[in-house]
Amino acid sequence: MRCFGPADAVTEISRMIEQLERDQPASTDLIGIDIDADVLHTTLLHLLRYWSAVPQERKQRRRHHTERVSVVHGYEDVVANVGGLFLESPFVSNEEEWLLENASEGGFGAVLSGAEGQWLALGSLIGLRREEGTAFGAGVVRRIVLDKDKNRHLGIEMLAAGGTAVTISPASTDASDSPMPSQPELCVLMAAGEANSGEITLMMRPSVFSQSQSVVMEAYDRRYRLSPLKLIDRGQEFDLARYRILEEDRRAT
Repeated sequence: MRCFGPADAVTEISRMIEQLERDQPASTDLIGIDIDADVLHTTLLHLLRYWSAVPQERKQRRRHHTERVSVVHGYEDVVANVGGLFLESPFVSNEEEWLLENASEGGFGAVLSGAEGQWLALGSLIGLRREEGTAFGAGVVRRIVLDKDKNRHLGIEMLAAGGTAVTISPASTDASDSPMPSQPELCVLMAAGEANSGEITLMMRPSVFSQSQSVVMEAYDRRYRLSPLKLIDRGQEFDLARYRILEEDRRAT
């Protein structure tokens, strides 16, 4: 048996994170490669989380809580339900019923047995509606643990309690190098607590977000020009990105 580990890399990563947060140097000053500083910071935090000898403590304490919830999965179903389009959706929803076993401010713990969640993987995007709720929230499966009875215990981080379906498209006609399709792209304007901040969070298909591409969002029969701020999270099924509202473009036609 052979084992390997990060050796002194954890100490070096901690030093680089501290320097990034304190001095905000260019990425080339730290690693010799010119990449986005936010991407570097996120990557270093991810590595530290998994390489550290002492696991990071949970941010919020979980409390025991039993509740039946409705869950959908896959980008199309999540957008349709979280964005409030489920009444107009042409497809049959893949809704399942899960059992919650604990809750915290940022998410839930669930336990699955039997046929539910056979599609599950780490990073799966889900829509979750609580027992007494009417709206779906968006969440990500962050942990899967199998017990001796083959039950799967899940850790779910909630991204937002709800949202509204909107469309975005490139603001510039010269967007040949943009990862965004030229046709309007359906995404979700996430519910957020910071009203009137001039910033919004959008959930979109994976690899659609571009740090250099401004977009036009159509929402509530109006058009808004948005400037990209940063990529908050990225998974195999979604991008979660922050934008600043530059101006109301014009009333949508």
